[in-house]
Formats: sequence, C-alpha cells, structure tokens
Amino acid sequence: MSKPILTVDAEELCVALRSVSYAAASYPHTSFAFDGILLEYMLSCALVATDGARLARIFLKTVCAENAGKLILPIQTLRDVSQRARASKKGARVEMYAEGESIRIVVSDVVVKCNPIRNKRYPDYMKIIPLQPTSAWSFQRTDLTEALRKLVRVADRKHHRIRFRLSRDRASLQAGKTTIRVAVEKSPRSEDVDIFLDGKMLSVYLHHLPSTTDRITLHTHGPAKCTMWTSIPEHLYLQMPIVESPAVRL
Repeated sequence: MSKPILTVDAEELCVALRSVSYAAASYPHTSFAFDGILLEYMLSCALVATDGARLARIFLKTVCAENAGKLILPIQTLRDVSQRARASKKGARVEMYAEGESIRIVVSDVVVKCNPIRNKRYPDYMKIIPLQPTSAWSFQRTDLTEALRKLVRVADRKHHRIRFRLSRDRASLQAGKTTIRVAVEKSPRSEDVDIFLDGKMLSVYLHHLPSTTDRITLHTHGPAKCTMWTSIPEHLYLQMPIVESPAVRL
C-alpha cells in the first residue's frame, strides 16, 4: 500500500481552513488559481488563500510529509474534507495520497477524491508579505476590532472609509463625526501617517482570525497600499488599497 504524501491532524485542519478560506475567490480566474487553496508542505504545512487583494496564510503544527511538495486543491473539496473532519473523533488524521493525476483524501475511513488545479499557476504571494517592515504599528486585536465594529456603522456606504491617524503612541480612527482612540503597542520611532482604509474589509479580516491571535500589525507601503498581518504562530495577511489620502483626493 502506498504511503500518504501528507498527513495532518483533522481538528487542526478544520481550524486552518476556517481561517484562510474566506480569502479565496468564489469565482474562477483566467490565469491564476484564486479559487483554490495552496498547500505547501515539507517539515511544516502552510495553507494559503488569496483573491488577488486579500491573502491569508496559516501553518499547521501536526504534519507528516513524505517529501516536500505543493498542491492547489479546489476550495469546495477542502470544505467537504473539513465537514468530514469535524464529524470525526478527536485525534483523527487526514491523509492525502497521490493516485495518478488525482488526489485521494482519507478522513476516518471516508474517502474524498479530487483533481488538483494544474492548468493555472498560483501567484507569488511572498512579494506582498513584509519580511522586514520599516513602518509598522501594532495593536491589541480586541481594541482594534471593537473600534472598527462601532465605526463601520457610521462610515459611508460606498467605500466604508475609516480614517487612520497613526502616531508614535496612539492611533485615532475616525468615520463621520465619530472618533475612537486606540492604544499603539509598537510604532516607528518618528513617523506619522494619515490614511483612509476600507473598514468593512478590515472587519471581515479580523472576524476570521483564529481565537489565539492577540496582536495585529499594520504596515504601510508608500502612498498606495498597506498590509495588515497577525503575530506568530498564525500568519494571516490582508493587502488593501489606501482608498483615499487627506493630502491627495482620489
């Protein structure tokens, strides 16, 4: 009998899929496999999902891989696997076998077969991950989530714009006539930023984070884009456009 190319803990896989699947596209793309989830495995296993704007990546801790490799699996297949895994006993494993051009996934004696996405490439997502950020602000997740929850209700309905005024020791978030101050745990030594971001997109991102995530970091990339990501051990990224700058009206 052939050995599985990848074995992961069923419960851990369910949590990971919940954390990243929201970032995958719900529609097929002509060039990129945005409607699939990338599995990169060697000593660890990373699940990656992106729709070209949002990017989510999370690492599995309990992994056994025969060799290093990559798979792009349809998101619907992984949702079916997750549903089977949730119904399995504690400590159950998910095993993946290569069978010709297809992949056989076994969850507690239940077999799910699928064809990986091979005719499309996955984007080089590492390009948007800030490995050594120079302009980064860190917040407590609970503080930022509560502030956004209140501000999204009063933000404009078209862009859901929320103004972020970031300084060394504090951040002021504003929508309409409502302003909420959020404590900054870590910030650049000498830099202030004043930008508008999509509050609704941020709220969805924060909602899907694992419960163990406690710190959120915001990093700006010049005047056009910024990236939000979480602390270790979960690495979940959201790259978003700056919808407006007070200095330059778009």
